[in-house]
Amino acid sequence: MAGEIAPDLTIYSGEELFYHDGIVEALQSGRALSLGGTRYVLIEFSTTVSYKEIYQAVRQLTLAGYIPVLAHIERFTCLRKSGCIEELIQAGAYMQMNFSSLSGINHPVERIWCRKAVKKGNVHLLGSDMHRLDYRPPEIKKAVDWLLKDCKRETFERLTYYQPKKLLNGELF
Repeated sequence: MAGEIAPDLTIYSGEELFYHDGIVEALQSGRALSLGGTRYVLIEFSTTVSYKEIYQAVRQLTLAGYIPVLAHIERFTCLRKSGCIEELIQAGAYMQMNFSSLSGINHPVERIWCRKAVKKGNVHLLGSDMHRLDYRPPEIKKAVDWLLKDCKRETFERLTYYQPKKLLNGELF
């Protein structure tokens, strides 16, 4: 059907998975989907999760052969402690942040932390977190404007084109 609407449009299967003890089994059985059929899995946690729980989840998923992409890292205050994100990256995880958190008008402290994380190279992917047009529409313009104005062009291209493309191709980045 997508090919009828736009012949050059490809839709990839995948889902954001809320972490739970049986997640590896769910992925292996096909009850849960990786991103585009790759080894990448988009993982969300409770906002009250501890760093230890996130680290253990990353280890469990990587040992099972998956590449965890931690969704909405800006929501987890346990990751604000110096060195936590770097340790998770070293353990094999990638970090995803919402575009809207880079413009964060209502949350200036969060916005500052998010922008620093991007500039340090600790964010690998950006997302809209859009669920429906009438509920959570994509708000990316202000974030894109900031990226183009305050970051290197290569940072913008890496976050919005090259790394998402590598993910869909199942390549490491």
